[in-house]
Amino acid sequence: MNNMNCEYAKEFYYKGNNTGVLLIHGFTGTPSEVRILGEFLRDKGYTVRGILLKGHGTTPEDMKKYNYRDWIRGTVEGYKSLKQECDEVFAVGLSMGGLLSLYLARNYDIRGAATLSAPIRLHGKSAALAFIERNLRTYILRNPEKKDINIISYDRSSIKSIRNLFKLIRYVKVNLKYIEKPVLIVQSYGDRTVSPLSANIIYNSIGSRDKSIIYLHNSGHVVTCDNEKEQVFEEVYSFINAKSIFKREKDKNIERTIAFPLGKVRIQ
Repeated sequence: MNNMNCEYAKEFYYKGNNTGVLLIHGFTGTPSEVRILGEFLRDKGYTVRGILLKGHGTTPEDMKKYNYRDWIRGTVEGYKSLKQECDEVFAVGLSMGGLLSLYLARNYDIRGAATLSAPIRLHGKSAALAFIERNLRTYILRNPEKKDINIISYDRSSIKSIRNLFKLIRYVKVNLKYIEKPVLIVQSYGDRTVSPLSANIIYNSIGSRDKSIIYLHNSGHVVTCDNEKEQVFEEVYSFINAKSIFKREKDKNIERTIAFPLGKVRIQ
């Protein structure tokens, strides 16, 4: 386990304009996984909040005290906090955080959701390991991909916590058809944790017609800290910018402006 007391592992908040972006980290992770993305979006002018889910950022033993409902509650609290100060909120989640962003899209008035490596379907070995070993030992040692030095997460997870992850997966999967909000789906073919089929399942199952998939080829699971992170950041920014109500208002004003040789005349 890395140093959980590091500043990078803590929640963060950046005050910006009236568009709020909620960033949600992954299973056993911390806000360190999405902090660089948060700084990027801050520099674009958005109000950004990166939350720390219950049982994370402490110890794997502490994580056992919480379940997927606690993770949902923490996500909803983060959304409501942003909604109080922003006119619109987008949810962007990595891995399990992507599931939680889809939960918000299903149940709350968010403007759109972006899922990064969301685990609707895990690679066969990952899924089987969780269930085969659940009665054999208390903890499963994780074998993570090569990580950025600033990613802070647990090096093992309890069977109880993994069971709760699967409960969250099942809940989100059966509710995908009810999601009508815009959704951006990002998935890497190099992800050794989540199957690329996961992105297809999300895309084909959600009710929204406003949806898109971006596939990466040179990244692992934590796409926010990997080789193609800049592309991921730009895709998330383009999605938020395109779906924002403020972008639409700006476009309407542009449409109502006609350029003439001597200047611009606004149609009343």
